[in-house]
Amino acid sequence: MLVLLILIGILISVLIEYYVPIIGLERYSESIEIWIVICCFIIFCLILGWIISKPVFIIQHWIKQLANGEYVQPENILRNKKFFIFKGPFEDMTILTNKLVENKEERERIEKQKKEWMSGVSHDMKTPLTYIVGYSKMYLSKDHDWTIDEKRSFVREIENKSEYMKTLLDDLNLAFQMEQYEIDMIIEPKDIVSFTRNVLADAGKHPRIQGCVLVLEVEEESIIVPFDEQLLYRAFLNIITNAIIHNPVGTNVTVHIYYHSSEVFIEIKDNGNGMDAKVKQQLFNRYYKGTTTEIRQEGTGLGMAIARQIVEAHGGKIQVHSKVGVGTVIKIILPVIT
Repeated sequence: MLVLLILIGILISVLIEYYVPIIGLERYSESIEIWIVICCFIIFCLILGWIISKPVFIIQHWIKQLANGEYVQPENILRNKKFFIFKGPFEDMTILTNKLVENKEERERIEKQKKEWMSGVSHDMKTPLTYIVGYSKMYLSKDHDWTIDEKRSFVREIENKSEYMKTLLDDLNLAFQMEQYEIDMIIEPKDIVSFTRNVLADAGKHPRIQGCVLVLEVEEESIIVPFDEQLLYRAFLNIITNAIIHNPVGTNVTVHIYYHSSEVFIEIKDNGNGMDAKVKQQLFNRYYKGTTTEIRQEGTGLGMAIARQIVEAHGGKIQVHSKVGVGTVIKIILPVIT
């Protein structure tokens, strides 16, 4: 811009000093000077307007592209030295474009995950129904004379599959209720140590518990914490069950409870497979069934998301620390009555 001003000044001086006397217009030189200055100023404004308007038009077109879902950055826009005045806005637009691209990819990933989840839930519902229908037909069949033990085994299988379906439906119902903030919480001061001991006792009845060892470690025999017993039971059971079903037989699961600075810490630790960074990042996402293998995992994929929602609804926090081949630690932090 400075160079342009210097060139215009030189042009005016040349016109006035050399060309005006040559053509015999000395007596009009003053008026000519004014008109030359005006013309040069107009030319300068046109050039300046072109320099300013071009990047403005680029930004306008860029914004229209973003509005239409075309998250494409103009090529070499930041390298063009002519647009140095608009370097800041161009950098902001680049950041915005990249952010929109990331959001689009994240939406597509979640949508894909959601479809896979819906397909998985459909399969998980269909499988126990198939067993229930099959065992019911066998039980009622007149072609066979079943023994009492055989009939009991049929009924037991029907009961197990029914309980499994109930758990799936409860997870779905609870997840959507919490998402819409439609769940009523009954917060009462209770002993978190005794409560956790009961949860572990129930987790010990899980069909996949064979070979797994559940251990409770406490630093104080009683710690009073305000919580909703039914909801926190679901959260704790989901996490402990997750540690059982996603790890090999023989995995040790240890629950360590301790009190510090008006907060109670519940650490659920296992020495199983552990998780890589990708799995750990998505562990609490809806529709995600954490697994590092190609083996189909049971459940809705909502268990850990529900657990986080419940803990946060209590004013608490939930953290995960994991290393492949070492194991996983889920840390729950809840406020304590002072």
